[in-house]
Amino acid sequence: MFQIGSLIVLCGLLAQTTALLEALPVPLDQNLPLAVTPALAPSPTDLAGSLTGALSNGLLSEGLLGILENLPLLDILKTGGNAPSGLLGGLLGKVTSLTPLLNDIIDLKITNPQLLELGLVQSPDGHRLYVTIPLGMILNVKTPLVGSLLKLAVKLNITAELLAVTDEQKRVHLVVGDCTHSPGSLQISLLDGLGPLPIQSLVDNLTGILNNVLPELVQGKVCPLVNAVLSRLDVTLVHSIVRNWSPKPASQQLCGLPDATNIYFGDLSPNAEGVQDIRLGFQTQCPGSATCRLLTSKKMAYPWTFTFLCGLLAANLVGATLTPPVVLSLSTEVIKQMLAQKLKNRDVTNTLQQLPLLTAMEEESSGGISGSLVKSILQHILWLKVTSASIHQLQVQPLADGRQLMVKAPLDMVAGFNTPLFKTIVELHMEVEVQAIIHVETSEKDHARLVLSDCSNTGGSLRITLLHKLSFLLQCLADKVISLLMPALPKLVKSELCPVLKAGFEDMRGELLNLTKVPMPLNSEHLKLDFISPVIDHGVVHLILGARLFNSEGKVTKLFNDVGDSLNLPTLNQTPLRLTVRKDVLVAIIAALLHSGKLTVLLDSVLPEVARQLKSSIKVIDETAAEQLGPTQIVKILSQTTPMLILDQGNAKVFQLIVLEIFATDKDSRPLFTLGIEASSDVQFHIEDCLLVLSFNEIRADRIHLMNSDIGLFNPKLLNNITTEILTSILLPNENGKLRSGIPVSMMKDLGFKSVSLSLTKDTLVVTPASS
Repeated sequence: MFQIGSLIVLCGLLAQTTALLEALPVPLDQNLPLAVTPALAPSPTDLAGSLTGALSNGLLSEGLLGILENLPLLDILKTGGNAPSGLLGGLLGKVTSLTPLLNDIIDLKITNPQLLELGLVQSPDGHRLYVTIPLGMILNVKTPLVGSLLKLAVKLNITAELLAVTDEQKRVHLVVGDCTHSPGSLQISLLDGLGPLPIQSLVDNLTGILNNVLPELVQGKVCPLVNAVLSRLDVTLVHSIVRNWSPKPASQQLCGLPDATNIYFGDLSPNAEGVQDIRLGFQTQCPGSATCRLLTSKKMAYPWTFTFLCGLLAANLVGATLTPPVVLSLSTEVIKQMLAQKLKNRDVTNTLQQLPLLTAMEEESSGGISGSLVKSILQHILWLKVTSASIHQLQVQPLADGRQLMVKAPLDMVAGFNTPLFKTIVELHMEVEVQAIIHVETSEKDHARLVLSDCSNTGGSLRITLLHKLSFLLQCLADKVISLLMPALPKLVKSELCPVLKAGFEDMRGELLNLTKVPMPLNSEHLKLDFISPVIDHGVVHLILGARLFNSEGKVTKLFNDVGDSLNLPTLNQTPLRLTVRKDVLVAIIAALLHSGKLTVLLDSVLPEVARQLKSSIKVIDETAAEQLGPTQIVKILSQTTPMLILDQGNAKVFQLIVLEIFATDKDSRPLFTLGIEASSDVQFHIEDCLLVLSFNEIRADRIHLMNSDIGLFNPKLLNNITTEILTSILLPNENGKLRSGIPVSMMKDLGFKSVSLSLTKDTLVVTPASS
């Protein structure tokens, strides 16, 4: 019996092996050999059936069958190199050498196109659906080389990835991600079985041409139709699918119960061709004393079968989470410092010194019984201006509800005026406090943004006093000026200073958004953060960010934008700033850095001592096989593109699915044997020059499975030591070299923090400023 965790890793290994190893001679089976629906959990409305039914009806309504039937296949083939440039032209370039055969074909027409029953599977992470669109058609071939009309049966599967996206109006839609023909799914055969040798030769040659052209041609017609159908799906159906998108526990898929129990290998016996088949068994306790069992078919090589099984088993580990993909959390202290700097950049003191005090007083005194008297007095004031100004310590404090911030800017100014009636310059000390509210504003289109509003002077904060003692008459004049300034100054501050305060806040908000938009290079790929919404919670400003991973061609390969209505927001814990990265985003980053491929090593040339150890280890199993190992023996290592990351408080481990092939010489096309390895490594994180650098401490072969063998069945544990040695000597340095490029964390430096520290929680990586 195997534990759940082991089988999760093994399932992914089997899926990867089947999809990528050409040397594994197991036939592909295009149908999932399971008695359960592999897409969505059963529901009263049967969402899986509703979705496939809607897609089928939509494709038929869009005229799919007519489009296929009217494909000018022969004309397209005969255009050869004169075909339009681009994809089709490139495809036809591959078959121009067979033009004489095409010239002998009088007619080539598609008849009786059929849309067969659609299939639906869910990705292991639960974020994507894959719909398989099986097509059938009859190809009528008319040629003088054959007296009668040839009828060829054609079958082809198109696979479309369905993604849930949110538009600017926060409406959820289903759209097509990757859409392509399923590799190896094109089948062409004579409708009446095998024919005479000349006819069969003609069919084989024609099949070779169609293999290069027909899948892409049909794909180019079907995929846009799928997108069109998705855009017109019933809104209720779309929301129901998205709500049920998250993976269900394995036991719910199999028996509808909280937990599954035993998982085991049902059969490891070789088939008629001497190739080892694998049957996986699942057993769990159902209501009462009954036991549910599911034993897979022996033809389990189709990759999605294993992927689906992985999804079933791994789903209970991927519970629904409300943690945003990435969160930048800012304390009020950071907001205060950034806003103060932006106000300084806008030269707010110059704005204060330019306040038109005299004009404001004249406007305030206009009208009323004493207006003309006051105006006559003001006419004798030669000038009145602010001579010095400053903003005392800016304050940013949370309000009682914790969802708004109060900004207070205490102003300190000295103003002077003189009059021809007296030679003395009168100096006034003016103190007033400006306040405004920072809050989250949601527009009619559900766009949320931070705004600063309700800017005015703080009630009771205005004080105007004389700096020096004056004569009685001058004191009377000064008192009159002060009485006019008391109502005029608050209005003046609101009209002149509040716009500057709002502009400085917008500068700060724009800088924060720009910091989050800087692409992070990850070897040949790059990660870009997307601003989703702001949240103010308990006086902390959280910028909720999504993430997109782009490949070298600029195409989005991973999308993280799942944010629920109720968020699990991080706490600052006495730190001024915190960047929180969710585990699945970190996994995607590690996978992008590793960008796994197949490593091929001439072992005896590069690592002769390891080659000697390998020969000794194989000799224990089969002496004849050991003697076959020559000086050009080859080791091929294929690692899974998406590792599994386990985080704990302060610790991280990565689990990888690795395929190891041993070839006796560089001339051999088949390996002596193929091993599937569940490997693990401790992950270390550290900071170097604004880079978050990862490294694998070591690599351990936790479990080894014999996937394929030309030297008979044997216990793969016999190769445990040499397998670990090979992985340590070849794979580990290669992966650490790729990880060395690191993840940019310049955001912290741009926010004024020279050094940072790292910590791990159960679900996230946390970056904070280093404590001084």
